[in-house]
Amino acid sequence: MNFKFASAALAACALASITASGFFTNPRTGLAEFRNEITGHYTLLQLDEASIVDNGGAGPGWHRTGHYIAAWWVGFGRAVCRFYSPGWNTHFLTADPAECTALRQPGSGWTFEGERFAAGSCGPEASVPVHRLYNNRFAFGDVNHRYTADPAVRDAMVARGWTYEGVAFCTDHAGVNPEKSFLVHSGSTSWDQVIVPKAQCAARPGPCLASDQLAPLPRLLSVYLPPSYIERNPQYPAGVADIIGGDEGWIVTAAGTPEEVAARTFAQIGYSRFGLHVNGRERLAGPYAGLSPMQTLPGAAPAAGAADERVFPWRQSLDRRLTIGAYVLVKTLRRDEPGAHAYGHPIIQFADARGGRSFYLTLQAFGTVPPGDFVGPHAVNGWAIVSTVFRDRPAFGERLAGSFAACDPGSGGGCIPERTQYKFQLRRGDFQEVLRRARSVDPALSADAADYFVAAFGFQVETYLDARVGATLDEVKLDLMEPDRPGND
Repeated sequence: MNFKFASAALAACALASITASGFFTNPRTGLAEFRNEITGHYTLLQLDEASIVDNGGAGPGWHRTGHYIAAWWVGFGRAVCRFYSPGWNTHFLTADPAECTALRQPGSGWTFEGERFAAGSCGPEASVPVHRLYNNRFAFGDVNHRYTADPAVRDAMVARGWTYEGVAFCTDHAGVNPEKSFLVHSGSTSWDQVIVPKAQCAARPGPCLASDQLAPLPRLLSVYLPPSYIERNPQYPAGVADIIGGDEGWIVTAAGTPEEVAARTFAQIGYSRFGLHVNGRERLAGPYAGLSPMQTLPGAAPAAGAADERVFPWRQSLDRRLTIGAYVLVKTLRRDEPGAHAYGHPIIQFADARGGRSFYLTLQAFGTVPPGDFVGPHAVNGWAIVSTVFRDRPAFGERLAGSFAACDPGSGGGCIPERTQYKFQLRRGDFQEVLRRARSVDPALSADAADYFVAAFGFQVETYLDARVGATLDEVKLDLMEPDRPGND
């Protein structure tokens, strides 16, 4: 993977960081790690080069591992030389001047690509060492090095048979980013386009607040009246924080008087915060009603030659981790008739690219319904539902944060009085168990985990029959992460 063609772009990027007075505005740069699923090679690239790889400019099989390392432009620290071997199709980095000089000699087998970035000296000002490892496959005509600031990754690579070659250079910051990340938010969309019927939300890619079996919410209420936004709006209900737990802000409702707003279904919308109050008495049909911050992801197969924008967590051989989570606060929860319930949970729709079918995964977070693992058909569309609980030792996957909150249906109050994080993780093996359960309901679903992409995700707040629930959800998010230990890939 030779990046000589990127030299001009690097030079342009460096020049762009110089002001008219000749001073650098920002001497920092970043390095992103990639792995090739075909060869098993790793490489560390600057961000402008990384975008080229993301777009297929380095050939097939390359993807980000999520690991990143902060660095500096040349001239602001210890220069790092980069070399490329056409025979082995691999890069080599060194901050050792003697090593750099030796590899620049004719016959070394390495092509010098220049001093690409600068590292810190290994001392107080740059205290994070970046380790270098070698794959020990010279005899097989396969040479590769990996550079990591994570000691756990270093140790796992050594356990796989790689040789630890010491500290290559140092930095002051390194970490892991998701390979892909999706956050449900209102963005710049106008309020009347954020709340849409669930079917409409599922039909268009992007975030929304899905309304299920509820009438439209056509009124917008501000806390303070324009144009000064100092005088309080007399139509705005008092005690909203006591109903949903969120701070006061814009409310979308169908009600008239402040008392009606407080008693009926309404939504309070921020950027990534959604305050929800669902009154099951207002359902249009059937026993269920709900509001769900959700995001629909690309679902169409690509045209010939186009990139596939769908999110396939396990299409490649790596054991990626799929995480879903949100911050939850529940202030109101009550049943207005026997047998009614209110509850909430993260939800993911997985779609089978081979057979065109879908199923749901739900993760029980709070409610009046006793928690328990569940497999069965959806009451409306018949799709399979596979469910487990935020608890120690769930039926599959791993609970990273949060525990199921059992709500007292007789108290009329909430059950999560403080903002609490809920987060759950699935690996490939976990998904295979989910899929096994889903296929017990719908045998036509593909048995291969590689066939599935994430069609949509969100957090569902729902009532069954005449019940009420008031909650605030923040940062409803789905991340696709690389394995946290390279021994799993």
